[in-house]
Amino acid sequence: MMQSDPEVASTSTVPPQPGPSTFTRAPKGKACLNCRRRKLKCDCARPVCSQCIRYGRERDCEYTDKHQLSRTEMLEETIVTLRARVRELEHLEEDHSPFAPLRQSPRWRDHSSSGGSRSPDPFDAVPTYLETQTLVQAFLPYCTDVGFCLNINRFLGWIFSPISSVSPASREASTRQPIICKDRRNPLLWAVFVWGATFADNPDLKQHVHSYLSNALQSLSISPPSSNSKTHHVDVLHRIQSEILIANYFLNSGQFVEARQHISSATSLVSTYDLHKIRSHHTHDPSLMYSVPGSEPSTSLPPPLDTVEEGERISVFWQVYILDKTWSTVLGKPSFLNEAGSTHTYIDTPWPLAVEQYVEGPVPSDYGVAGRTLHRFLYEAQNFQPPRRLPTLALRAQAAALLDRALVLSSSCALDPRLRALNTTEIENLEALINRFLHFLGTLRDSQAQHSAEWMRSITVTQCLTRLASMQLYFAWFEEDIKSASKVMCGCKAIMELVQYLPPLQLRHMDPLLPVMLTSVAQVCCNEQLRMRNPMMYNRQLITCTHPFYLEQTVENVAKLLTIVNGDSILSALQHNTVESYLSMLVVPSMNSTMNLPL
Repeated sequence: MMQSDPEVASTSTVPPQPGPSTFTRAPKGKACLNCRRRKLKCDCARPVCSQCIRYGRERDCEYTDKHQLSRTEMLEETIVTLRARVRELEHLEEDHSPFAPLRQSPRWRDHSSSGGSRSPDPFDAVPTYLETQTLVQAFLPYCTDVGFCLNINRFLGWIFSPISSVSPASREASTRQPIICKDRRNPLLWAVFVWGATFADNPDLKQHVHSYLSNALQSLSISPPSSNSKTHHVDVLHRIQSEILIANYFLNSGQFVEARQHISSATSLVSTYDLHKIRSHHTHDPSLMYSVPGSEPSTSLPPPLDTVEEGERISVFWQVYILDKTWSTVLGKPSFLNEAGSTHTYIDTPWPLAVEQYVEGPVPSDYGVAGRTLHRFLYEAQNFQPPRRLPTLALRAQAAALLDRALVLSSSCALDPRLRALNTTEIENLEALINRFLHFLGTLRDSQAQHSAEWMRSITVTQCLTRLASMQLYFAWFEEDIKSASKVMCGCKAIMELVQYLPPLQLRHMDPLLPVMLTSVAQVCCNEQLRMRNPMMYNRQLITCTHPFYLEQTVENVAKLLTIVNGDSILSALQHNTVESYLSMLVVPSMNSTMNLPL
């Protein structure tokens, strides 16, 4: 039976409520919001008026005045702001496509001709030399974990060259002054400060993270320097490196939409400047850099000054590739970089070499001449024998390529089961390549008695990523095929062993990808145990490592690790909360359907 509205119902239908029987009419504009909406006489009693008490609407009784918004008004204002932000981000993401030039990006604004009075320039508030030194020292030990891949010595010279050129007598006084960088609007300067303040133990520096981030974003929004600039080639690399660092910062903060925006910008920049065509055999240009026929000269970088700069260009491209392929898989989003079948989209840039090879030489005479780098690795690597000096960046890029290929194969077969039989040979070849790659990583890890902490962190994430590729390849048949289920569960076990091998101190600052991979392990184990509790859903035999105690223990161990891995990051906190929810599901037996996995 439908109830009448209080203001039109008879008094006999309304139960008696506490409060006075008569009401004093409120002054105009002073009534509570609920009484205004319902056109009731309000007595303006605080904190709740008599009318709201009478009709049981105490929670709706709100007051507002000229100087303060009510809770409802603040929520409505927040909703309007968030909707506008969502529309803005969706529009930005739609503006980018794989290998599309970023010549007219809406994010680039020209501030050179802005009129009106000049507001205080936030770029003037730069840290002092000593603060900069502290920030850079905090950044360097973990710089490769967040995607930094430029030559460190040249980077340090770029930041500190002004102070090193002054006389010793004035140097001490200069250390207490703001650092005199060549370009305070260079986004790389502020992106490094963001991560330096994040890693620093000094709380006074940590409080500046958001102001540094604001400056980094503002400097990225300013139009890039003209191609006629003498430092244009360096500015391009700095801009791409900044996009990488800021994207990883947003990922570490759990802000995936903003991170995707910066990944998109980075991929568009490497495409615009043909960094996927370094040393390409398609060109007749005698320079080392390949320029696409018909492309605008202004978008092609000049030849590198030396092999060190060429190495920076190669490393920057592969760092963008890693970021794009790994996080597009994790987030279930389309990749920005794809070899779409045309010559222009083929990735010919060779795998990066060790830094000392670019600095000291010699660079092999046949370096990069074969082209089609990814194709040769994925389809022509029957005798996989990578050089021992291959750096961790190249290994990570190869692991990302394996993950991407595994995703493509498993997704296509999941959509059409008939394709599994047709692609059996390709699936087996990819599995064999993954196994050979894992064996190589294991022997590389055991080949030396001691490794640097940076190297161990990097190789651990690379091994976990390769294990994830193996899991991804067979996850489509996890529920019905014992062989596929065994491979997936063994991958989970291997990832846990790899991460638990590292000392807790090294886990404090890891690649933002690691917490997400650990959560995937917990999710697989939780789903497996829920299936085992429901006989109607469990149609295959048990495998060794799926004992209920082991599964629950693995989820508990993941929860413990996520309190250590990047312990102060929002992303780790979010992943930890997710894993805790898995544990709560295991405590109370559930007959519900399993969760959807991100793999």
